[in-house]
Amino acid sequence: MKSIIGAAGTMHDQSWYDGNIHWVAERYSRVKGNRVKGNDTQEEFWKEVQLPLMDKYDVFAFTMPRNERKLEYPKIVSHYNGIWDFYPTRLFDCYYKDNIFYADHHQSHAVYAYLMSGFEDSDILALDGGGGWFTGIWCNAHKHLFDLTNFFNLGRTWIAVTSAVGHKMTDGERFWQDSETGKVMGLAGYGKVNFGLYALLETILEDGSHHFNLPKHEHMIIKHAEENNVSAVDISATMQRLNDNEVGNLVRNRKSSDNICLSGGVAYNGYMNEMLTKIYDNVYVPPAVGDEGQSLGIYMMADYVVNNNVHIPNVYAGQLWDIKESIFEGMDKCSKY
Repeated sequence: MKSIIGAAGTMHDQSWYDGNIHWVAERYSRVKGNRVKGNDTQEEFWKEVQLPLMDKYDVFAFTMPRNERKLEYPKIVSHYNGIWDFYPTRLFDCYYKDNIFYADHHQSHAVYAYLMSGFEDSDILALDGGGGWFTGIWCNAHKHLFDLTNFFNLGRTWIAVTSAVGHKMTDGERFWQDSETGKVMGLAGYGKVNFGLYALLETILEDGSHHFNLPKHEHMIIKHAEENNVSAVDISATMQRLNDNEVGNLVRNRKSSDNICLSGGVAYNGYMNEMLTKIYDNVYVPPAVGDEGQSLGIYMMADYVVNNNVHIPNVYAGQLWDIKESIFEGMDKCSKY
């Protein structure tokens, strides 16, 4: 059995997992998703935490967006072309050479949900605001992978709505807007659907699949809301209705199993998940369904492919830490592991 370290680094939710410890940056920064203002947290954690670990394991398994900064590490630099040219068409497709294991962001989401579920066959839906090649994927019971990006960019529509709601609730504090989609989902239960806004969101959903422009789409929502006296909670409720209708139509047209696994940030949506129980016998959502679970997913995928082993992480795999530690002490502590 080869030893594996799973690492994930984007602009938020940096983490690693070694089969025992799930190290998540926000536990030390105390900032949701480790979105630390004024710091390039992605570069910092790749260089100072994750990359030094790779020589300690037989397999360095990682995932990150293709368009992010290249990693300044010789063993990975030599693999750039192969990694960035890699395009998966099946769930367990991967780049694996010279102990470097790479898979797409949304594959990591999907594999994590699927293996955690224990289902032999399952549909899999992984949706969020962005990632590698995709902003969303569908896998059927035969493990064929389908790109949803160019016609089902729901995660990006959620980002635009979150920005608009944040603008109305916090006088335009953008840091709240780009990191609080879960709060907008929660607000949906307090509002009513505005059908004029619903039509506008359908237009943004279609436009965002090809030309996503956050300032433009945010402004369209805010302008409509202000001209028609649509409250923040009604914006949320309208987006929730659009989400449920679009996801419902998608899965009914593509259903190939009585089971479905969900992953990616959109899968935190409890209203949607309940709706899916009316279409599927079994609906599974894993514990770390967002990007904080990326290192778990890439580890599990590498272990499955390389070691032919199904690894199920302990839900309580985090480290013990002292609440009195400052962010800087916590970040210094990383170098020990």
